[in-house]
Amino acid sequence: MLASLSAAAAILVTVSGPWYWHVAKVTGSLSGQADDAALGKLSRLTLLSQIVHVNWRSGVASILLSHVWFGGWSFLRFPAWIYLCALLPVAVAVVGMCIYLWKWLRSGMEPDAMVAVAAFYVCFWIGLCYHVLVTYVHLGVSASTGWYLYCLVFAEAVLLAQGLAQLFGTKTLRCLLAAGVTALALVDVYGVHAYMLPYYAGLTAHIGDRVPALKAGAFSVSEIFSRLAILGPGWVNPELLKLVWGGYLLATVAVVLLGWSLVRAVRYE
Repeated sequence: MLASLSAAAAILVTVSGPWYWHVAKVTGSLSGQADDAALGKLSRLTLLSQIVHVNWRSGVASILLSHVWFGGWSFLRFPAWIYLCALLPVAVAVVGMCIYLWKWLRSGMEPDAMVAVAAFYVCFWIGLCYHVLVTYVHLGVSASTGWYLYCLVFAEAVLLAQGLAQLFGTKTLRCLLAAGVTALALVDVYGVHAYMLPYYAGLTAHIGDRVPALKAGAFSVSEIFSRLAILGPGWVNPELLKLVWGGYLLATVAVVLLGWSLVRAVRYE
């Protein structure tokens, strides 16, 4: 295992080392991220000393909420109960993965592929927590953005399936995954139609820090796309937007059907 870790570290340093060296030289920070670079010559020791002052509950919540669904930089978001429903199976899967890792530690076996995926995912979360820290020190806000995690959806799916399988077995796992694929598609379709389209068409607006959902039947599709077409260049018309909208709906249905077919092939021993 030591030889494998050394080889992996050597490859990482060879490939990314020059880039990080250049970024550190230009911005004064290894990451080059705006909040990190803005801290200037603040020592890493001083920065790390601020960990105890960060509101980590707020930081983690901001990552999780914006990872489940977030209407871009307009900060559109669902009522809290929808996020709780989405995160409940995740919490259960975390328990299952903890059981899996505990069994692996007790077995004394070499790390397997699942352990490697879990380690990769945890390291990415450490990076997000670092972003929470530098954002707090720079802006006084304990938050980060969960859409960065979209690049690791493959790892999340693997870990979610493994964690749930530890607790429920293959047959129940298939039902849970099929339900999850369907639920995520419905959440996205609901968010687009109840929040994003009405908001950018000017039919809803922020009330405090929230945007109320527009109820079904409160607007017509033609009105939505007529308003949105005004915001674009001349060649963007309501008909083109309706075509894109139809493509989005068809793609969503296709993804759900593909998800169901893949779930049927799931095996767990």
